[in-house]
Amino acid sequence: MNRPSSLFTMCWLISTCWILFTFTRVAAGSVLRDGHGPDVIKLFVTEGNDVILPCSPGPNVNIEATVFDWKKENKEVFMFTKDKFFGNSRADQDQDFKGRVSHFAEELKQGNASILLRDTRITDSGNYTCIFPHLVPEQTCRIELVVEMIFRNRLGQNEGAATTPYVKIRNVTGDGVLLECLVPGAHPEPQVEWQTSDGSVVPAEEPQVSPRGHRFDVLLLTTVKKTTTNMYRCVVKQEGFGHVIHNELLVPDNLFEDKSPLIITLIVALVIALLVIAILVIIIMNQRKKAKQKGSSTEVLPLNGHRLSNGSGST
Repeated sequence: MNRPSSLFTMCWLISTCWILFTFTRVAAGSVLRDGHGPDVIKLFVTEGNDVILPCSPGPNVNIEATVFDWKKENKEVFMFTKDKFFGNSRADQDQDFKGRVSHFAEELKQGNASILLRDTRITDSGNYTCIFPHLVPEQTCRIELVVEMIFRNRLGQNEGAATTPYVKIRNVTGDGVLLECLVPGAHPEPQVEWQTSDGSVVPAEEPQVSPRGHRFDVLLLTTVKKTTTNMYRCVVKQEGFGHVIHNELLVPDNLFEDKSPLIITLIVALVIALLVIAILVIIIMNQRKKAKQKGSSTEVLPLNGHRLSNGSGST
């Protein structure tokens, strides 16, 4: 085995030891040996967590007076030099990493050239190299970092991110309380669902999607009945960039009361009232009809008993 391969193997072994050591200090996710060779370490971390990228030229190698340089593809991540100009004080450090990278100064004597990357982002995913340019031969450790995306509120970070949905009580029927959720102008088309306060999905109608240019309005209706909770929330997700946002709605207890007896009573009372009105109308019309018939058949006699005549003759 040639010397460079031995150094790469040693780099990998030492780096792996540093990973095992630092797992107790940082939520670094998981580590996996990549198929590219023993000099590549694959690290997984959940977005938003800190991660340690391990690197060392060998055991008990004092690197206080040497140089090591961390790069991500063509970006400058961190550099340590013997004259103490390093890291965030360097003007050529890439803007993406400013204020988020540090090394372990107290462990340089033991050969620890690892760096701590804080508050990881999806864009941090990629290939990193740790280079010792002044060692003979030059030594390089390689890390592949995978930042696993999580759903979180990214409103303001992406142009098409869905805003807080509008929720309201649309109607109360015999089947329950009808809830409405409206998501306006999202891109790409979001996934929308109703949930209870504990996160259980509530069955809903088919979403009504209305394209508006390159954006989408989504309306989702669901009918709920009395359960252990009165709090419901409409949850909106956009998987493309891990955006999630929601709005909550409290349904008052009285809306869940069984109104069937009251409705039946009201219907019966209305029917009775209509019948009474109909009967009164019929009675009044009959009375008027009888009065009219009686008035037309009545003859008026004078006091002398003779019948009055409409003619012009004498009596």
